[in-house]
Amino acid sequence: MSMPQPPQNWPQNERDESHDTKNLPDSEQQKQQIGSMSMPQPPQNWPQNERDESHDTKNLLDSNESEEQSKRTRGPTMMHSGWGKDSENLHIELNEHGQVIGSEGTRLSSKLGVLARNGILAPLNHKDWRLVPSMYKDRIWAHIKENTDATDDMKRILMMSFGSKWKESKHEAKTIGYDPYNTDIERLAHCPDRVEEDQ
Repeated sequence: MSMPQPPQNWPQNERDESHDTKNLPDSEQQKQQIGSMSMPQPPQNWPQNERDESHDTKNLLDSNESEEQSKRTRGPTMMHSGWGKDSENLHIELNEHGQVIGSEGTRLSSKLGVLARNGILAPLNHKDWRLVPSMYKDRIWAHIKENTDATDDMKRILMMSFGSKWKESKHEAKTIGYDPYNTDIERLAHCPDRVEEDQ
């Protein structure tokens, strides 16, 4: 980049001074020198990837993808312990709107989610929760009553909640093991562990 020329009507000595870098302050002189220099090259004993200015971004992206794939995610809740505290039955309390309230509401929701992912208790090969045969629903209700103090008037609300959890579980399994693949062979090869083989 060349310096702009002073107008022709300036006296000669003023035009010459504008090109004289010796009269410039040190910082200005350094800026001019830096602008005309090329980037220094790293020593020859450095590894090739550090000397190469044209970094291979594809390799960088591939390494980032492999790191993301190797990271462990939290995964679904397993809840190996009993439903209630100290292996007691879980206390369920509903408000006037039929919503579970109290300190045990979160634990009940988690436990229903765990049950909904159980392919033997709640099979995923039905299109809609309303189409799941009543023998499965009766088994689920018996399991809920066995582990909670739920009464029969709570059945409708708790089974609706269970149906929502079942639908979420089915959607998640389909998103992971079905939608990304085009053939049934690929789908079977990538079937999530928690999905039963015949579903």
